[in-house]
Amino acid sequence: MVETGEFPNRSEAIRSAVRDMLNEQDGDRDERGRNRNWAKV
Repeated sequence: MVETGEFPNRSEAIRSAVRDMLNEQDGDRDERGRNRNWAKV
């Protein structure tokens, strides 16, 4: 995506991906209204 000019550098691409993941996670709740986890580290 950096090579195609969509992002100026890798850091900006990663920031955008994390931002999208967090926004998606806000709307990702199970049937009981609890947040679902993306991953456990």
